[in-house]
This record gives sequence, C-alpha cells and structure tokens, in this order.
Amino acid sequence: MRFSDYVSIAVHQLKKNRLRTMLTVLGIMIGIASMITVISVGGGGQQMINDELLKFGINRIWLFSNDLRGPNKLLTLVDAQMLQKVRGVKDVAPSAYEKAYLSRGGTKLIADVVGTTEALFVMEQMGYLEGHGLTKKDIDYVRQVVVLSEEAKDQLFGRGTAVGNKVSINGQKFTVV
Repeated sequence: MRFSDYVSIAVHQLKKNRLRTMLTVLGIMIGIASMITVISVGGGGQQMINDELLKFGINRIWLFSNDLRGPNKLLTLVDAQMLQKVRGVKDVAPSAYEKAYLSRGGTKLIADVVGTTEALFVMEQMGYLEGHGLTKKDIDYVRQVVVLSEEAKDQLFGRGTAVGNKVSINGQKFTVV
C-alpha cells in the first residue's frame, strides 16, 4: 500500500464517522486550551509570588556580628561604609537592637528599640500614620529623634498626636518625628 492509500482510507473513515470526528477534534481543542490556560495561570502565579517575595526582601542580606565561638565583636559604621562600596550593593542600613524603657509623663513601657540610619526606612518602604521616618539631616546633625511604632504611640499618647512631643528612652529625651 502506498501512502496515498492510507490517506484516502483515513479520509473515508473520518467522513463515515462525522460525530466521532467532531467530538475527537473538540476534545483535542479543549485539551490544548486547558494546557494553555494552566501554563498561563502558573506563569502569572509564579510572577506574583516572586513580586511578593521581593517585597519581603528575598534580594537582601542581613549581617549579624554575634560569634558564638568567641567574644562579641560588633560591626561598625566603617564596616557599613565599606559594604556600601561593594559593587551591586544598593543600600546598607546599619542597625543596633536593644530593649529599652520608654516613658512619657506617668506612662512607662518596655519596647524594642532600633538605632539605625535613614536607609532602613527607605529599604523597608515603611508607611507612617503621622510624621515621617529618619532623614539624612537627622543622622548628619545627630538629632535626638525617634519614630514610634503604632503600638508604642497608642500606649504613650493615646489618641493624641505624638509628632513634635518628647519621649524618654532610658531617661534620655527624644523628639517624635
């Protein structure tokens, strides 16, 4: 048998069983459309997940100076400045964390305090209910300023405004920005 014979037999069978042929073609089309849809949704979902992870900082590196094998040697501002010069590094935000006593009038609380630069506020894209984050001028002029969390603000100031008022941190006065 020649190839043309096979083709003519196939065409004859397709014409003879038109309903079966149409249902088969319809099934193939639905299958292809389903695969295209699944791949498109999967690709879009993957992009959405990647975008969300980037918001959380998957492209960031956190360095800590604690060494469990020896004395604790702190990273310095000079270390941070050197890291800033590394090719590919966009921002460096040196930070120090500690628990401290916050007080205003007769209200006192223990809170986590972060000493940092304005870069942290830019990197974290922090939003503010009132006021603003640290600025370069705050850092350059070593201003005694503080940014309060919503919880600390509510405990110390209630419904009133905090911006421009003073807060004591371990007995030292800071102005809320």
